Amino acid sequence: MSIYVVRHGETEHNRQGRFTGSIDAPLNESGRLQAATLARRMFETVRLDAIVSSPMLRALETARAAADAYHLPIETADEFVERNMGVYEGLTVEECRERYPDQFARKPTFKWDDAPEGGETLRQIDARVSRGLDRVLSAHPDKEVMIVCHGVVVMIIGMRLCGLSLDEMRGFRTENCGLYVFQPPFLNASSLRRVMP
Repeated sequence: MSIYVVRHGETEHNRQGRFTGSIDAPLNESGRLQAATLARRMFETVRLDAIVSSPMLRALETARAAADAYHLPIETADEFVERNMGVYEGLTVEECRERYPDQFARKPTFKWDDAPEGGETLRQIDARVSRGLDRVLSAHPDKEVMIVCHGVVVMIIGMRLCGLSLDEMRGFRTENCGLYVFQPPFLNASSLRRVMP
């Protein structure tokens, strides 16, 4: 069994360095090209049995490129939506610093039990992503599964499948349309490898 975890392709918010969070942004032209390229390269080398995606537009558009290549349906999983970033959504890091200086100084995006005002904590995200991951693994035992999701969700999946700490996963940068392969034995750091880009 292998789990192929893909972060969605580029959006305009990504290109501009903005927090997207729960904003349902589509892929931009570059993101659509990334998705098509990834789907083609995977189809040439990887067998897939199932494709699971966050229901957010940017993830679905990325998953659709693979679904078309493999002629597979897309299963959606609400548990894999991106982290709600509260008042930070739509803003750049510098804009967050200027508008919410006290909150920004607290570094709420990096702490397990803190979040920007109105947003989700990492603990809350971990709980829902873990539920979704358990459901996918139970529904597709011994299958080759692709999960298309978001940067923070990739980080949580890595923590859960590899037994890594938050600090260890935070250092593992997720690229747009990056492909991360998890293979048994899970809960082992060696089970994670980044393939593309």
